[in-house]
Amino acid sequence: MTRTILDSGINWNWYFCGDFNEDNKTVIVYCYDRFHKYDQMQHPIAENVRWFQLIETKERRLTGVRINDTIYEVVNQGYVFSYRDDSRYSF
Repeated sequence: MTRTILDSGINWNWYFCGDFNEDNKTVIVYCYDRFHKYDQMQHPIAENVRWFQLIETKERRLTGVRINDTIYEVVNQGYVFSYRDDSRYSF
């Protein structure tokens, strides 16, 4: 199931979009990017969660994502800011 998760910041909203497999607790990451809160008026439709955390190596390679109490393993591991397929966002 494709999900877009909101991860807020002070001046920016960060959005994480991926295809989540609940059976084997994995995710294929499509996009991880930010939208400025005040300069960009249209933001992706996203769900708010209690806890969102990227799990990455010291080299910033994304290996997992924690959403609330569940950890999902990233299938297409890569540099955390290399995910740029924003075609899955809904506005």
